Amino acid sequence: MTRRLNPTVAAVLLASAALSAAAFELDERTNEIVFRSLAGFDRCVLDLSETPACLDALRRYANKRLNDSFQAGKRARLHYEHWTALSFFEIAFRKQATDAQCGDEDVLLAVISGLSRPEAEQATVNLAKDLAGNKCWEEIKDGLIEAASDSGPEFRSNACPLMKAKDISVPACEQPPES
Repeated sequence: MTRRLNPTVAAVLLASAALSAAAFELDERTNEIVFRSLAGFDRCVLDLSETPACLDALRRYANKRLNDSFQAGKRARLHYEHWTALSFFEIAFRKQATDAQCGDEDVLLAVISGLSRPEAEQATVNLAKDLAGNKCWEEIKDGLIEAASDSGPEFRSNACPLMKAKDISVPACEQPPES
């Protein structure tokens, strides 16, 4: 979902983009932020205090520049809640995830955060389950097992069935749910 900016915010963006040496700009036709590089995202977050418009622009950027999508995920995780990186990692892993990418701590943090989302955010939970179970299982399973004992009931209700399906027995998953 793309958010349209109101005219006041658009004016601030134009002024800010000019000061940011064109690291990002406002497309006056669509009223959306556009990045020339990943550095544009970092500048956008700094200039606009983590506005969702920066994340939307990063998503458009990553979809156009697949080779940058993994780094886009790392930047999203750094500046926003960890689970926001999941969609960028999904883009990066569409063809095949490398062992190094799957073993990256940012991927594990994003998956744990995604699996910790409430039931109402099922799309995020499903994305985390897919990355964990179908793309990077071998590299992140130990981190998920460790997280099960330290995480809340949402994580366990989302992660324990995945671990059980992978024939992994986790003591924290055997405990009755908290009420």
